[in-house]
Amino acid sequence: MHETMVDAVAAFEKVPIFGHFYWDVIFFIATILAIIVFARRKGILSKAALILQILFASGYLWTHM
Repeated sequence: MHETMVDAVAAFEKVPIFGHFYWDVIFFIATILAIIVFARRKGILSKAALILQILFASGYLWTHM
């Protein structure tokens, strides 16, 4: 076990699945796939979802700069 909360958090972040890099890669792949799917569909709702997806992706990437 860990003596302090800081040690516990540091150990938790060393587990590969919980690292930020893996979540960023998963998010990037999901975003690209969603943009491709929404761009190929016809209709107002799919185009609105495409714009919303791009806005969320832009905001997410902006926070990581």
